[in-house]
Amino acid sequence: MVVDRRAATAVVVVDPRAVLPGRGVWLHQRSDCLDRAETRRAIQRGLRVAQSLPLEQVRAWFDSHA
Repeated sequence: MVVDRRAATAVVVVDPRAVLPGRGVWLHQRSDCLDRAETRRAIQRGLRVAQSLPLEQVRAWFDSHA
């Protein structure tokens, strides 16, 4: 996952090929891992962003690839 800063507001997107620019974080492709990372703010810390970021696109990707 990386932060897509091209959008009007920063949003986290899944980068399965690891080709998007910017700092990325790795996560198991399981929804329980995403839930745990969100609860612990691990994604926010790993991406080094101060504000919480919406994870709707990430959650939709995880649901479609489960």
